[in-house]
Amino acid sequence: MDLINQFIENYKKKMPFYETAARLAAGQLEAVLRSAGIRAIVTYRVKNPGRLKSKVLRRNGRREQPYGSLREIYGDLADLAGVRVSLYFPGDRVKADGLIGDLFEIMETKQFPDESRPPTYNKRFSGYWANHYRARMKAENLKDNQKKYADARVEIQVRRC
Repeated sequence: MDLINQFIENYKKKMPFYETAARLAAGQLEAVLRSAGIRAIVTYRVKNPGRLKSKVLRRNGRREQPYGSLREIYGDLADLAGVRVSLYFPGDRVKADGLIGDLFEIMETKQFPDESRPPTYNKRFSGYWANHYRARMKAENLKDNQKKYADARVEIQVRRC
């Protein structure tokens, strides 16, 4: 438990770093989507420390071996900085996917639900669907004084409005 409390206190000190990383990633994404003619609402956030502590405690309880270091905890979490893209038109999902792949270094992609496909147009609501990307910003897309943010993992969620 002491390690988890130490992690949360460390994270609180690093929150401005993650906030800036999320803001930069959201700004890049919003600009590229707009220039491609894709209508979307782009928002960003950092993980709330209280919710983060609950998540870390839950994950630690499911592990065979408890976390052994701060580095191990940080390595296990991909959503300290997050960007949400809410598409106006579900048909833009594939195009947005390509733009995200061009703009970011993608480390992992997940679809919700598994093996999902865009919702049908004849239904009012056909359930939750989203693509989640665990990514890093490419250093070449950042100004010199922003290069340090290329190390931050950002979770990008693309869904419909």
